[in-house]
Amino acid sequence: MPKCPFCGKEINTVHVYREETHKYEYFLDDKNSLRYNRLKVERDDLHAICICPECEEELPFSLWRVGDFLREKLIILRSDDPEIKRRGDFVLYRGKVYKITDDYKGRVYKFTENGRELNLLHLRLVEDELAADILKADIE
Repeated sequence: MPKCPFCGKEINTVHVYREETHKYEYFLDDKNSLRYNRLKVERDDLHAICICPECEEELPFSLWRVGDFLREKLIILRSDDPEIKRRGDFVLYRGKVYKITDDYKGRVYKFTENGRELNLLHLRLVEDELAADILKADIE
């Protein structure tokens, strides 16, 4: 089960906030009562915000990465997490090998509860079993 990089709790859900725009048509009926019809609903998935359900911190990935995060194909950990063993751009975490992605290298996050800065690693699961076994043996 993935864990939040901020509070460290294991989570099996992610809360997502996304904006919707509703277009309505208002009119007066035959009795001069105000009525309306909803004409259109537009969702803005590009600006969706993913939130940890435990600490309510914003998780540093897009809506399109939620599935990978919950399946543990994308892991986000503090660089000083005691559960990881690191060798170069590869990390052994809970028996699986991950590659540090370039997407977020060098980015520093602020944990809003106490203003502390965190260096986070964004890790992508190494799915090639042979490569993962070789890397695992090298890291251990």
